[in-house]
Order: sequence, then C-alpha cells, then structure tokens
Amino acid sequence: MHGFARARRFAAYLGVVVAAAASIATSSPEWSLDDSVDDLSTRLDTNAPQAAEHFTVASSEEHQVRVQGTLTWDEAQTEPQAAVRVRLESDDGEVTESTHRAPDDSRFELSLSPPCPDQSCELGYTVTLELVDGWPNEHVDIAWSLSAEIGGEGMEEPDGAFITVTQD
Repeated sequence: MHGFARARRFAAYLGVVVAAAASIATSSPEWSLDDSVDDLSTRLDTNAPQAAEHFTVASSEEHQVRVQGTLTWDEAQTEPQAAVRVRLESDDGEVTESTHRAPDDSRFELSLSPPCPDQSCELGYTVTLELVDGWPNEHVDIAWSLSAEIGGEGMEEPDGAFITVTQD
C-alpha cells in the first residue's frame, strides 16, 4: 500500500512537470516597446478641484495607453469624504473613467486602445483629475504616470517599430 501511494504521488508530480513543459513549449514569444512620462504629481483641493494634462503618443502601430497612480488622502481629516474622478480621453473621443473614494480606494489604473487611422499612429490623450464631494479645505495628493505600449508576436520587434510619449 505504501509503495502504491508513492507511485501515485510520483505520477501526479510527473504529470504537472509535463504539462508545464508543454505550456512553455507552445507559448509564442512576444516583443514589446513602451515609453512613459513618470513622476507626475497633482494636488486637488476645494480651491483647485480639477487638473488636466495633455499627452501625444506617436507609434509605428496601434498602441495601448495606461494612466495609473496613487491617491494620498488629506490626513488632517479624521473622516475624509473626498472622491477623485480620473478620466482618460483620446482626442478621437474614446473615454474611460473611474471614481475613487477616500480613504480606502487609493490606487487607480485606466487604459485605452483606440484604433489608429493609419499604419503609423499619432494620437492625443487628455488625463483629467477631479475632486468631487469632500469637506471644505480637504485635499488629495496624486502621484501618477502615463505610459504607452506596442507589442506583438515574435522574438524581437520589427524594423522601424517605435513609440514615444510627450507631455504637451
């Protein structure tokens, strides 16, 4: 009986190893290029409840744009009530947005992958950060970045592949 249990465990282990190897063998290699504008910071308060920044992404093909960040809520408030609406909009009208409420919701990430009109692609994006609700004089500090990426199948990127992000 003891030998049978050991043989079953070994067979199960061997099955997992074979499945893992098969998964690796059938995965296609992928390449990617990215660029970003990092270390952006914004403070929103009742005197300046909204901020917007515009970016241009130029790439050799369709790309994905991502805005992500961390919200630091006003520590002077014992019960912060603020919420921050984050909006990412392409110049051609695609929009995604989310709302984050103090004090529990402190990270955000939004992304867009709009179609490009031509083989090469240059599109503008606006990130809008807006303080909604909140107590008088409440504020929130936001550390954030905007990145863009292209990618595809293959060992390395095709000749002429590029992507750049510029804060306008």
